[in-house]
Amino acid sequence: LHLYAMKHTSKTVACSESLSKIYKERLGLDYGFIRNGVDVEQYSKATAEEKADIRKELGLPKDAFIYAYTGQMIERKKVGFLLEVFKNWNSNSRPYLLLLGGGALLDGYKGQYGELEGIDFRGNVENVNHYLKACDAYVSTSMSEGLPNGVLEAMATGLPVVLSDIVQHLEIFEADNGIGAIYKQGDADELRQKLQEVREKAAVMGERAYLSAHQNFSAKGMSENYQKLYKEISAK
Repeated sequence: LHLYAMKHTSKTVACSESLSKIYKERLGLDYGFIRNGVDVEQYSKATAEEKADIRKELGLPKDAFIYAYTGQMIERKKVGFLLEVFKNWNSNSRPYLLLLGGGALLDGYKGQYGELEGIDFRGNVENVNHYLKACDAYVSTSMSEGLPNGVLEAMATGLPVVLSDIVQHLEIFEADNGIGAIYKQGDADELRQKLQEVREKAAVMGERAYLSAHQNFSAKGMSENYQKLYKEISAK
């Protein structure tokens, strides 16, 4: 039904350039694209004092380097792979992983990994941006996306990102490849290496991520592009 509707609309656009290419290559559908954007005005970088206060409020460790994951706990997101990487990290140097979001696999993950030091499940929360301000970097191991808002929101908060090498993540890096690191999907050793690399360069990469989100992926820019498209359609 979804594909039928797409074929019979006056105009269809994908939410990313990479998704537009997938529709053309796999389905023979020639669609344009308007990239997803986030309301960057809702997000800001935390000062050192603000981050410390939020960590105290949320019961997060004061001095740990905290990686954030936000999103559903479903197979497509490959959170289990991420958790295995952290589980097998040397416990003496293991960083802190904060996971936000619910989903069908949450209870199973909590049962398997919830007692490990440095792995913190908080479930669904309404104030994601508040939690992001307490963190130092963001990670996504997803195997498929449109154009991931979670990544863009983290960038808009000034967090560097470590992302799987799916085309949608690569599209974000095309705007600025200094925002973090890409690893080969399924390669646990490379993911661990990239997590450490971003940890060492977090301040510089975080600034680049913040600027890229605000300059290249704003909701305002997305809205302007849709308004332009609507005017073109109505003029026909």
